[in-house]
Amino acid sequence: MSSEPMNDVQQQFKRRIDRFGRARRRVANGRQAYAAGVSMLGVGITAMLLLRGWIANPFVNCALTLIGGGLLVWQFVRLARRWEWRRETLSESFRLEDLAGDLNSRLISAVDFLKRPAPVAPLVAALIERACQDLDRPFEHLIDRSARNRLRVRFVLLLVLFLLLGSGLISGFGFARMGRTVTRSAVELREILFPTRYELFPGTTVCRIGTPMEVGLRFTRFGYPDVTMLTAASDREEVERSVLKADASGRVVVTLESTVEREYRVRFAFGKRMTEEMTLVFTTTPMIENMQVELVYPLYTRLVPKESEGIVDRVTALAGTRVNMGFVFSKGLKSAVLTFDDTTRIPLDVVGRFASLSFVHALERGAILQVEDIHGFALDKPHVIDFGLTVDKPPKLFVPPFLKADMPLTADELGGFTFGVRVEDDFGAAKCVVKWHKSTTDKPNQVKVKGEPIERVFIPPRPTVVAVFENIFREQSQTAEGDDLFTFQIEAFDNREPKAQSTVSASFSIFIRGQGSEGGTINDGVDNITSRVKRDGGPRVTRVYTQVGGSRVIGMPSKLDTTESGKNEFKSDRVTDSRREVTGARGETAGDYGKAFSGVK
Repeated sequence: MSSEPMNDVQQQFKRRIDRFGRARRRVANGRQAYAAGVSMLGVGITAMLLLRGWIANPFVNCALTLIGGGLLVWQFVRLARRWEWRRETLSESFRLEDLAGDLNSRLISAVDFLKRPAPVAPLVAALIERACQDLDRPFEHLIDRSARNRLRVRFVLLLVLFLLLGSGLISGFGFARMGRTVTRSAVELREILFPTRYELFPGTTVCRIGTPMEVGLRFTRFGYPDVTMLTAASDREEVERSVLKADASGRVVVTLESTVEREYRVRFAFGKRMTEEMTLVFTTTPMIENMQVELVYPLYTRLVPKESEGIVDRVTALAGTRVNMGFVFSKGLKSAVLTFDDTTRIPLDVVGRFASLSFVHALERGAILQVEDIHGFALDKPHVIDFGLTVDKPPKLFVPPFLKADMPLTADELGGFTFGVRVEDDFGAAKCVVKWHKSTTDKPNQVKVKGEPIERVFIPPRPTVVAVFENIFREQSQTAEGDDLFTFQIEAFDNREPKAQSTVSASFSIFIRGQGSEGGTINDGVDNITSRVKRDGGPRVTRVYTQVGGSRVIGMPSKLDTTESGKNEFKSDRVTDSRREVTGARGETAGDYGKAFSGVK
């Protein structure tokens, strides 16, 4: 069977089955519509019988009306859900097979096979041909119409009765009578639930002292010509009564004003009814009465907490200080917020008239305190507080003036090299460290040996300490050579937490000069150095150092104090580069303590 005849057969099946479907749906939907109409007419007739005015209770009448309306809506929804709509050809063929009962699914199979592409098997073609013959049977006559016809008769009878009762031809019934009963019951019910409608103004209100305020009520439905106003004030026990006249618009108005803090409680009475209480409060805005500030300094400062009382507009403290603030206001508060310049907001803990907060101070910034009291008022002018930052300065380091760059020492003198430094800090110096490295005079930037730091720890930290570094190069002096250069720096640390601050001195250096011959003079030492440089063809001499033979090692003086006219270096306010004049053992002048008593044997 080719594809074109197959399409014709398929269209034939579709038209015949659709015609059967329309007939079936017409009967089914008619049955549903008549059933719903019978139910609705029953509700309407019952409503006209019950709502003819012989039930006086408005609650019952309104309830019956609501029930009747609900039943009508439910019937409409039920009818819409059960309504038969057009179906697919295959789905409709199932209903046709069920109705016929003797087709042995030939029609369903044929519809299914016709949807498949050609060609088809001979057996399938024979089945389709037999199904085409079955379609000629009058299946519409098999549809049961008895239920629809019975419901149609009932619907017509009830419709006649409904129209007869509603027309008013029968005394005591009618659409108009039922409408009046429903309307009257609704009005009576509304009157029971909401007898007289009114509005109080301005309601519960808080206003400032000296502000006149209109108080009254306005009838919005019904009304009374006279209203009694009952006023109770917070500063008196008796209740004041006054009779007021309502104007044409149904308004009753009286003006209240107070020059002191006072609370009015107002009621209005009319007929047998009394309104709810309306509160009118005359009060002031909140004010700060007192302020307390406690500064809890960081632990490393070892300072006791500092407290102050009184209203302030500036708080200055170290970074890391916990600031505890408490405020006392003139009236109770709902909330209070401290807002910083960077939009950071810290809510205060509020209890009645008191508010407090605690935070760690870390930045120098301003803040604004604003509150809301129990009546909704804020401060007339927000309280501005500046939070200043006290800087914890690094420690001060004072080194003796004889420490210089390029200090000439022999290897023996290097072993006894000793010096002391003074460290000052506001909250305590924690330690002092000497960091050194070894290089050569020819290549001072090329580190040969990086030494271990030499520490002097101060326990407990003190504001002013003296650190003595004695014989710090003793081990290095044993292997020191003539061109060795020892460079060192002094670093002082305070006790700040979590990160200590430090101050680093300038770089000092010691170069090793060779031992002179026995019995030589200072001039001989100079001549020897000069002649050696010329002989070896070295670089141009830029600095001539005196080579002294037979010198002995001299360290720091045993006492830090001196009887010289100048200040003691460990008690000076600054570091000076000027050298003291120190006389050696042979009467010559030495520029540093390392050469203090050097001489020629």
